[in-house]
Amino acid sequence: MMSEAIVQPVGILRPRARLVHTLGSDLISNERIALIELVKNSYDADASHVVIEFSGSFENGEGSIAVWDNGHGMSLETVKNVWSEIATPFRRETHFSESAQRRVLGEKGIGRLAASRIGTLTEIVTARADFDEVVVLVDWDQFQQDIYLDEVEFSITERSPLAFGPNGKAVDILGPHFNGHGVGVQMTRLTRSWDEEEIRQLRLSLSRLAEPLPAGDLEDEVVQDFAISLSLPDRLSHLAGSIAPSDAVSHPHYSISGSVDPEGRAELTYKELLSGESSEVTTEISMASIDGTERRTPMCGPIKVDIRAWDLDKDAFEATKGQINMSAGNLKDYRAEIKEHSGVALFRDRFRVQPFGDATFDWLNLDARRVNNPTTRLSNNQISGFVFIKADENPELKDRSHREGLIDTQEYEDLQKVILSVIQELEVRRRKSRKARNAGSKVTKGASSGGLFQGFSLSKLEALSISRAHDAELQQAVKETQVSVETGIRNVKATLSRFSRLATLGSVVDIVLHEGRGAVARIKAGAFQLEGAVKLSQDEVVAARTRRNAPRISAGAEILTSLFRRIEPLSGRRRGRPSKVELKAIVDGACDLLVPEFERLNIRLSKRVAASSVTVDEGEIIQVLVNLLDNATYWLTHVEKDQRQIIVDADRDSDGHVVISVSDSGPGVPEDLRDDIFDPYFSTKPNGTGLGLAIAGSTVLDFYDGSLALVESEELPGATFQMTLRKRVGG
Repeated sequence: MMSEAIVQPVGILRPRARLVHTLGSDLISNERIALIELVKNSYDADASHVVIEFSGSFENGEGSIAVWDNGHGMSLETVKNVWSEIATPFRRETHFSESAQRRVLGEKGIGRLAASRIGTLTEIVTARADFDEVVVLVDWDQFQQDIYLDEVEFSITERSPLAFGPNGKAVDILGPHFNGHGVGVQMTRLTRSWDEEEIRQLRLSLSRLAEPLPAGDLEDEVVQDFAISLSLPDRLSHLAGSIAPSDAVSHPHYSISGSVDPEGRAELTYKELLSGESSEVTTEISMASIDGTERRTPMCGPIKVDIRAWDLDKDAFEATKGQINMSAGNLKDYRAEIKEHSGVALFRDRFRVQPFGDATFDWLNLDARRVNNPTTRLSNNQISGFVFIKADENPELKDRSHREGLIDTQEYEDLQKVILSVIQELEVRRRKSRKARNAGSKVTKGASSGGLFQGFSLSKLEALSISRAHDAELQQAVKETQVSVETGIRNVKATLSRFSRLATLGSVVDIVLHEGRGAVARIKAGAFQLEGAVKLSQDEVVAARTRRNAPRISAGAEILTSLFRRIEPLSGRRRGRPSKVELKAIVDGACDLLVPEFERLNIRLSKRVAASSVTVDEGEIIQVLVNLLDNATYWLTHVEKDQRQIIVDADRDSDGHVVISVSDSGPGVPEDLRDDIFDPYFSTKPNGTGLGLAIAGSTVLDFYDGSLALVESEELPGATFQMTLRKRVGG
């Protein structure tokens, strides 16, 4: 006889009330964010005006803060069935507001917990048009008691309009914006004290909550359908009143704005305040594929951008103060305000996503990026940027649960890269403008100029000494200083040469490791087989395995020997005397280091090298060639795989000079950047330092009286760099 199955009771999770208190503390990090959450609730309720009222003492456990709006309000049914349901799916299912059809900002259904972060007692008064008024009273202290969540009680009462009646408090608070309906959320027994600085920071955060004022002239009226005001006691009246975006950032020294579509096509406008220059910028923004072999379109977009930047030195503000109607006495305060409003803010459906745009939140790592390239890159406190997205068009850019920041996804990473690409477009143009203003002499177009040390000159000091020929002490001091500076430059050049070789070796370290590991694996496998045979003590087995594995061990050893030979010229040892070497050996040495990368990226390499001996430091020339080949490799990933080609030519010209050129089929160098690519710290790579070509050009000039130039090629459509060595290259 079969026994009857025993039916187990269904388990039910029963949360304690303190869970809600924990959620409120963990998901809303501070009281300022909590107030912003309540303001966003008002926006979702189609309010056109919100007033935040501080009353009484601002000390912990005392006073009150209230948020009043003129939105459509809530009925008794909505309070019971929607507001009372924590994590309600109502907003997730209702994406647009009731009447204004705004894209709602809240979807998680936990924004109401913001009130618990501000005060321990909350009274909500709400009224819909032609409905009675509803009053909700919640004591948040209950949520810290040892009771279950379903044992928490709060009162809900319905009454004739009182607060929202003709003579009610809502009329006093909202003034001309009163329309007979809305919500008032009053939080008493404050959970923390508020001082004047914290209220000033709240005002600053609120001023950056809505869309910014446009750059340039502010005579055109800016239409705002959502306004925020602060109501404060008399002692803080200077912080009270309407809150509007600051006009401090409306007159940037440089700006770039426009849109980037989902395919990465950017249509931008660049402007300068001082020169009045305005130009259109069209570019394609792409990302590296996961394996780095191709480019792909961004996984975010469309995006609108408005990036504004300043030179923070005193001279820059002095030069533009007339155009911004700024007196000299106010310049210091103005510069401080610029820094206070610095950062790149992210707006989704017209509201700022916290904490993007806070001066201390460098989410694009602009400061770290500037460390490697201080002359071109902008720091976070030099930029006030605004990025606009829409939730429906960028559904994978999602908030973190604590309402600050976005979840780390590929879409978020792509968004960062797109914005950095736009900022880089501004940086390149800003640098050209500053360079033109500070230009002393014209340089050869598309060619390396005086090297890294061209700025070191004692000409002014020498001229002064000539004008004071009678001053023997000055004459001697100038001579000693000149010797000291020249010696120091020579030492720095030698040190830089060694470091540059190590940097070049570092750039191919992944290739070296990959090949080295393969060779070591062959040797280890062969040795393992032989070791096993020896343990068997059988001559026949040992002989058989030796015949089978000896070639494997030899091949691995040969690979390591070849690898060591290829990287040896790039060792960090002190430079020695130039030695005679075949031109082909130099070209092969540089190309061999990158052959695995060429194969991975499907790059066809052609070498045309004349039979000639040269007397050079092999490592120096290999270092320059690897730099040129590495640059070509990077830019070739921007074209289709079947179009990738590199040609290396090496020969002597009619004067006996050594001429080596590297040509590629990449996108080439834009005409307007050809004057800049050899300048130290100039780079069009997203994370480039801008030192590769500068160091290469300096090496060729300083040690070989040569030149490194960008020239035209009749064979390939990309870039062609030509290195000419004039001295110390005898055969």
